[in-house]
Amino acid sequence: MRTILRVIMIIAFIAVLSYIGITVYGNFFNSGSDVNVQMPSGSQARYSLVVKNTATVILTNDYEEFGDEVGNRTYLLHGYWELVGSEFRYYDSDIVLSEQIFGEIVLKRR
Repeated sequence: MRTILRVIMIIAFIAVLSYIGITVYGNFFNSGSDVNVQMPSGSQARYSLVVKNTATVILTNDYEEFGDEVGNRTYLLHGYWELVGSEFRYYDSDIVLSEQIFGEIVLKRR
């Protein structure tokens, strides 16, 4: 019985040391903080839309807004930039963003 208890204690000790080692490696040596996101120029995307619930940023140069009341507005974007990984990717299609689905959307001129 003592042998089984010792084996379990050794396995638990190795698991704790492995967890600490992986945590230190991930946080200090492989943090990936050197990634720079390049945004499209202001002439390519004059407007930014931020979905407050998810902090999603979408950029566009051409949009239509339907409705005036916060929570009931709908945006139709004609061509847009979306952050995919560490770069903004352009989509040459229309997308509809409704505040009734996504929550409050903040539109700003860049």
